[in-house]
Amino acid sequence: MSRPVREECPGFVEVIALVERAAALSAIAGIGIALPPVLLVGPPGMGKTHFSRRLAAALGAEQHAFSCATNSDAQALLIGHPPTWRGARMGVVTEAILGGETGNPLIVLDEIDKFVTHLAEKPYNALLNLLEPENACALVDEYLRVPFDLSRCLVLATANDLDALPSFIQDRFLVVTIAPPNGATLRAIASRIVSDIIAAHGDAFAQPDDRVVARLANTNPRGIRRLVTLALGFAAEAGRRYLVTTDIEAAEAILRAGMEGARRPIGFIRPAAKGERRPE
Repeated sequence: MSRPVREECPGFVEVIALVERAAALSAIAGIGIALPPVLLVGPPGMGKTHFSRRLAAALGAEQHAFSCATNSDAQALLIGHPPTWRGARMGVVTEAILGGETGNPLIVLDEIDKFVTHLAEKPYNALLNLLEPENACALVDEYLRVPFDLSRCLVLATANDLDALPSFIQDRFLVVTIAPPNGATLRAIASRIVSDIIAAHGDAFAQPDDRVVARLANTNPRGIRRLVTLALGFAAEAGRRYLVTTDIEAAEAILRAGMEGARRPIGFIRPAAKGERRPE
Protein backbone atom coordinates (compact mmCIF):
# COMPACT_ATOMS: atom_id res chain seq x y z
CA MET A 1 0.00 0.00 0.00
CA SER A 2 1.39 3.39 -0.92
CA ARG A 3 2.60 5.65 1.91
CA PRO A 4 0.26 8.55 1.03
CA VAL A 5 -2.77 6.38 1.85
CA ARG A 6 -1.50 5.89 5.39
CA GLU A 7 -0.82 9.60 5.69
CA GLU A 8 -4.19 10.64 4.28
CA CYS A 9 -6.23 8.04 6.16
CA PRO A 10 -4.47 7.51 9.52
CA GLY A 11 -7.64 6.20 11.13
CA PHE A 12 -7.75 3.26 8.72
CA VAL A 13 -4.34 1.69 9.43
CA GLU A 14 -5.92 -1.60 10.52
CA VAL A 15 -7.65 -2.02 7.16
CA ILE A 16 -4.55 -0.87 5.27
CA ALA A 17 -2.45 -3.48 7.07
CA LEU A 18 -5.04 -6.14 6.20
CA VAL A 19 -4.87 -5.22 2.52
CA GLU A 20 -1.07 -5.12 2.57
CA ARG A 21 -0.93 -8.68 3.92
CA ALA A 22 -3.40 -9.81 1.26
CA ALA A 23 -1.25 -8.15 -1.42
CA ALA A 24 1.88 -9.87 -0.10
CA LEU A 25 0.10 -13.24 -0.19
CA SER A 26 -1.12 -12.51 -3.70
CA ALA A 27 2.44 -11.77 -4.88
CA ILE A 28 3.80 -15.02 -3.42
CA ALA A 29 0.95 -17.24 -4.62
CA GLY A 30 0.61 -15.57 -8.01
CA ILE A 31 -3.14 -15.13 -7.64
CA GLY A 32 -5.47 -12.14 -7.39
CA ILE A 33 -5.87 -10.27 -4.11
CA ALA A 34 -8.48 -11.92 -1.93
CA LEU A 35 -10.14 -10.39 1.12
CA PRO A 36 -13.16 -11.30 3.21
CA PRO A 37 -15.97 -8.75 2.97
CA VAL A 38 -14.95 -5.80 5.16
CA LEU A 39 -17.37 -3.56 7.05
CA LEU A 40 -16.13 -0.16 8.24
CA VAL A 41 -18.18 1.06 11.20
CA GLY A 42 -17.90 4.51 12.71
CA PRO A 43 -19.62 7.86 13.23
CA PRO A 44 -20.61 9.88 10.16
CA GLY A 45 -18.03 12.26 8.76
CA MET A 46 -14.99 10.08 9.50
CA GLY A 47 -14.00 9.70 5.84
CA LYS A 48 -15.08 6.10 5.28
CA THR A 49 -16.26 6.78 1.73
CA HIS A 50 -13.12 8.82 0.97
CA PHE A 51 -10.98 5.92 2.18
CA SER A 52 -12.74 3.47 -0.16
CA ARG A 53 -11.82 5.67 -3.14
CA ARG A 54 -8.21 5.96 -2.02
CA LEU A 55 -8.03 2.21 -1.44
CA ALA A 56 -9.24 1.47 -4.97
CA ALA A 57 -6.73 3.94 -6.41
CA ALA A 58 -3.85 2.45 -4.39
CA LEU A 59 -4.74 -1.06 -5.56
CA GLY A 60 -5.17 0.09 -9.15
CA ALA A 61 -8.60 -1.53 -9.04
CA GLU A 62 -11.90 -0.49 -10.55
CA GLN A 63 -14.38 0.72 -7.99
CA HIS A 64 -18.13 0.28 -8.24
CA ALA A 65 -19.82 2.19 -5.41
CA PHE A 66 -23.51 1.84 -4.56
CA SER A 67 -25.46 3.84 -1.99
CA CYS A 68 -27.69 1.56 0.04
CA ALA A 69 -29.35 4.60 1.64
CA THR A 70 -30.86 5.67 -1.67
CA ASN A 71 -31.59 2.22 -3.08
CA SER A 72 -35.23 1.16 -3.14
CA ASP A 73 -34.86 -2.31 -4.64
CA ALA A 74 -32.26 -4.75 -3.33
CA GLN A 75 -33.00 -7.35 -6.00
CA ALA A 76 -32.50 -4.79 -8.77
CA LEU A 77 -29.19 -3.83 -7.18
CA LEU A 78 -27.72 -7.31 -7.16
CA ILE A 79 -29.43 -9.72 -9.52
CA GLY A 80 -31.97 -7.76 -11.56
CA HIS A 81 -35.55 -8.80 -12.36
CA PRO A 82 -36.95 -11.53 -14.61
CA PRO A 83 -37.76 -10.31 -18.15
CA THR A 84 -41.47 -10.89 -17.47
CA TRP A 85 -41.49 -8.03 -14.95
CA ARG A 86 -42.54 -4.59 -16.07
CA GLY A 87 -39.49 -2.37 -16.41
CA ALA A 88 -37.17 -5.33 -15.91
CA ARG A 89 -33.43 -4.79 -16.26
CA MET A 90 -30.24 -6.54 -15.30
CA GLY A 91 -28.75 -6.03 -11.86
CA VAL A 92 -26.88 -2.80 -11.21
CA VAL A 93 -23.88 -4.70 -9.82
CA THR A 94 -23.78 -7.28 -12.60
CA GLU A 95 -24.17 -4.51 -15.17
CA ALA A 96 -21.16 -2.72 -13.66
CA ILE A 97 -19.12 -5.93 -13.76
CA LEU A 98 -20.12 -6.60 -17.36
CA GLY A 99 -19.16 -3.08 -18.43
CA GLY A 100 -15.92 -3.05 -16.44
CA GLU A 101 -12.45 -4.13 -17.39
CA THR A 102 -11.60 -6.47 -14.51
CA GLY A 103 -13.25 -9.44 -12.86
CA ASN A 104 -12.19 -8.48 -9.35
CA PRO A 105 -13.16 -4.83 -8.81
CA LEU A 106 -13.78 -3.19 -5.46
CA ILE A 107 -17.52 -3.16 -4.74
CA VAL A 108 -18.47 -0.55 -2.15
CA LEU A 109 -21.82 -0.78 -0.37
CA ASP A 110 -22.08 2.65 1.22
CA GLU A 111 -24.28 3.18 4.30
CA ILE A 112 -25.36 -0.44 4.40
CA ASP A 113 -27.10 0.16 7.73
CA LYS A 114 -29.64 2.37 5.91
CA PHE A 115 -30.64 -0.34 3.43
CA VAL A 116 -34.44 0.03 3.53
CA THR A 117 -36.50 -0.93 0.50
CA HIS A 118 -40.18 -1.64 -0.15
CA LEU A 119 -42.19 -3.45 2.50
CA ALA A 120 -42.45 -6.77 0.69
CA GLU A 121 -38.69 -7.12 0.34
CA LYS A 122 -36.06 -8.23 2.84
CA PRO A 123 -33.06 -6.40 1.40
CA TYR A 124 -30.39 -8.00 3.55
CA ASN A 125 -31.37 -11.45 2.35
CA ALA A 126 -30.43 -10.41 -1.17
CA LEU A 127 -26.93 -9.48 0.01
CA LEU A 128 -26.23 -13.10 0.85
CA ASN A 129 -25.81 -13.72 -2.87
CA LEU A 130 -22.77 -11.45 -2.78
CA LEU A 131 -21.38 -12.16 0.69
CA GLU A 132 -21.52 -15.96 0.59
CA PRO A 133 -18.67 -17.38 -1.57
CA GLU A 134 -20.78 -20.41 -2.51
CA ASN A 135 -23.45 -18.11 -3.96
CA ALA A 136 -21.15 -15.41 -5.31
CA CYS A 137 -19.20 -17.82 -7.50
CA ALA A 138 -22.27 -18.43 -9.66
CA LEU A 139 -24.66 -15.55 -9.07
CA VAL A 140 -27.35 -15.71 -11.74
CA ASP A 141 -28.64 -12.43 -13.12
CA GLU A 142 -32.42 -12.82 -13.27
CA TYR A 143 -32.71 -10.66 -16.38
CA LEU A 144 -29.95 -12.21 -18.47
CA ARG A 145 -30.18 -15.70 -16.98
CA VAL A 146 -26.40 -15.76 -17.09
CA PRO A 147 -24.21 -16.71 -14.10
CA PHE A 148 -21.58 -14.23 -12.89
CA ASP A 149 -18.58 -15.11 -10.75
CA LEU A 150 -18.41 -12.37 -8.13
CA SER A 151 -16.39 -14.45 -5.67
CA ARG A 152 -13.19 -12.64 -6.65
CA CYS A 153 -14.63 -9.18 -6.07
CA LEU A 154 -13.37 -7.17 -3.12
CA VAL A 155 -16.36 -6.10 -1.03
CA LEU A 156 -16.19 -3.10 1.28
CA ALA A 157 -19.21 -1.75 3.16
CA THR A 158 -19.64 1.26 5.42
CA ALA A 159 -22.06 1.83 8.28
CA ASN A 160 -22.66 4.26 11.12
CA ASP A 161 -24.66 1.89 13.33
CA LEU A 162 -23.63 -1.77 13.54
CA ASP A 163 -26.69 -2.68 15.62
CA ALA A 164 -28.97 -1.68 12.72
CA LEU A 165 -27.69 -4.68 10.74
CA PRO A 166 -29.14 -8.18 11.16
CA SER A 167 -26.81 -10.54 12.99
CA PHE A 168 -26.56 -12.85 9.98
CA ILE A 169 -25.16 -9.95 7.94
CA GLN A 170 -22.74 -8.86 10.67
CA ASP A 171 -21.47 -12.44 10.84
CA ARG A 172 -20.48 -12.39 7.16
CA PHE A 173 -18.29 -9.30 7.45
CA LEU A 174 -14.93 -8.65 8.97
CA VAL A 175 -16.01 -5.68 11.10
CA VAL A 176 -13.47 -2.89 11.61
CA THR A 177 -14.39 -0.05 13.95
CA ILE A 178 -13.15 3.37 12.86
CA ALA A 179 -12.58 5.50 15.93
CA PRO A 180 -12.97 9.28 15.66
CA PRO A 181 -9.53 10.85 15.21
CA ASN A 182 -8.20 13.23 17.83
CA GLY A 183 -5.10 15.13 18.83
CA ALA A 184 -2.19 15.05 16.43
CA THR A 185 -4.03 12.66 14.10
CA LEU A 186 -6.94 15.06 13.62
CA ARG A 187 -4.58 18.00 13.11
CA ALA A 188 -2.75 16.02 10.42
CA ILE A 189 -6.07 15.26 8.72
CA ALA A 190 -7.11 18.92 8.94
CA SER A 191 -3.81 20.00 7.40
CA ARG A 192 -4.20 17.54 4.53
CA ILE A 193 -7.82 18.54 3.85
CA VAL A 194 -7.09 22.27 3.77
CA SER A 195 -4.10 21.66 1.48
CA ASP A 196 -6.30 19.69 -0.92
CA ILE A 197 -8.97 22.40 -0.99
CA ILE A 198 -6.40 25.15 -1.50
CA ALA A 199 -4.89 23.15 -4.37
CA ALA A 200 -8.37 22.82 -5.90
CA HIS A 201 -8.56 26.64 -5.86
CA GLY A 202 -5.43 26.93 -7.99
CA ASP A 203 -3.13 27.38 -4.99
CA ALA A 204 -4.33 30.99 -4.80
CA PHE A 205 -4.03 30.86 -1.00
CA ALA A 206 -1.06 30.20 1.27
CA GLN A 207 -0.96 27.07 3.40
CA PRO A 208 -2.46 27.75 6.86
CA ASP A 209 -0.38 28.19 9.99
CA ASP A 210 -0.60 25.95 13.06
CA ARG A 211 -3.22 28.15 14.77
CA VAL A 212 -5.64 27.81 11.88
CA VAL A 213 -5.08 24.06 11.63
CA ALA A 214 -5.62 23.65 15.37
CA ARG A 215 -8.91 25.57 15.14
CA LEU A 216 -10.07 23.40 12.24
CA ALA A 217 -9.24 20.25 14.21
CA ASN A 218 -12.20 20.80 16.53
CA THR A 219 -14.59 18.85 14.33
CA ASN A 220 -14.67 15.73 12.16
CA PRO A 221 -13.17 15.48 8.64
CA ARG A 222 -16.49 16.25 6.92
CA GLY A 223 -16.97 19.33 9.07
CA ILE A 224 -13.41 20.46 8.33
CA ARG A 225 -14.16 20.48 4.60
CA ARG A 226 -17.22 22.65 5.13
CA LEU A 227 -15.35 25.07 7.35
CA VAL A 228 -12.41 25.49 4.98
CA THR A 229 -14.62 26.19 1.96
CA LEU A 230 -16.60 28.83 3.84
CA ALA A 231 -13.52 30.32 5.49
CA LEU A 232 -11.78 30.82 2.15
CA GLY A 233 -14.73 32.95 1.09
CA PHE A 234 -14.26 35.22 4.10
CA ALA A 235 -10.53 35.51 3.37
CA ALA A 236 -11.21 36.40 -0.27
CA GLU A 237 -13.81 38.97 0.79
CA ALA A 238 -11.18 40.61 3.02
CA GLY A 239 -8.70 40.64 0.14
CA ARG A 240 -6.38 38.15 1.82
CA ARG A 241 -4.60 35.18 0.27
CA TYR A 242 -4.30 33.36 3.58
CA LEU A 243 -6.60 32.11 6.33
CA VAL A 244 -6.78 33.44 9.86
CA THR A 245 -8.66 32.04 12.84
CA THR A 246 -11.37 34.71 12.53
CA ASP A 247 -12.22 33.25 9.10
CA ILE A 248 -12.77 29.88 10.75
CA GLU A 249 -14.85 31.46 13.51
CA ALA A 250 -17.05 33.21 10.94
CA ALA A 251 -17.51 29.94 9.08
CA GLU A 252 -18.43 28.18 12.34
CA ALA A 253 -21.05 30.84 13.00
CA ILE A 254 -22.70 30.15 9.63
CA LEU A 255 -22.82 26.41 10.32
CA ARG A 256 -24.24 26.97 13.82
CA ALA A 257 -26.92 29.27 12.44
CA GLY A 258 -27.82 26.64 9.87
CA MET A 259 -28.19 23.98 12.56
CA GLU A 260 -30.34 26.24 14.71
CA GLY A 261 -32.49 27.17 11.72
CA ALA A 262 -33.06 23.49 10.96
CA ARG A 263 -34.62 23.08 14.41
CA ARG A 264 -37.11 25.94 13.92
CA PRO A 265 -40.57 25.26 12.47
CA ILE A 266 -40.95 26.20 8.81
CA GLY A 267 -43.82 28.39 7.61
CA PHE A 268 -46.41 30.41 9.47
CA ILE A 269 -47.75 27.71 11.76
CA ARG A 270 -45.98 27.48 15.09
CA PRO A 271 -46.71 25.52 18.24
CA ALA A 272 -48.81 27.38 20.78
CA ALA A 273 -46.86 28.58 23.81
CA LYS A 274 -47.83 27.23 27.19
CA GLY A 275 -51.01 28.98 28.29
CA GLU A 276 -51.51 30.62 24.90
CA ARG A 277 -54.94 30.30 23.24
CA ARG A 278 -55.32 29.92 19.53
CA PRO A 279 -57.64 32.48 17.83
CA GLU A 280 -61.06 31.07 17.01
